[in-house]
Amino acid sequence: MIPGFGGHYRLYRLAAALDRLRALPPNATISLAKAAHLLGASEAHMRKLVQRYAGSDALDGNTVRVAALRQAIRQAREARKRR
Repeated sequence: MIPGFGGHYRLYRLAAALDRLRALPPNATISLAKAAHLLGASEAHMRKLVQRYAGSDALDGNTVRVAALRQAIRQAREARKRR
């Protein structure tokens, strides 16, 4: 990684991923692998994020509803801001 671009790059990638998720219909579902690829995280991290902030009912096997994923990301971001 290039020194000095770590935090800025992560914020840019998060903003780009949220734009892509907003473009999808709210009732659509995507795989955890696709969500992890969009956000630059692991599938296990995506599963924990969704279970913590959106509830386990948002997960259907290895897929997640787009609206639930956006909500989980938004809540995680707000929780991180409060720290």
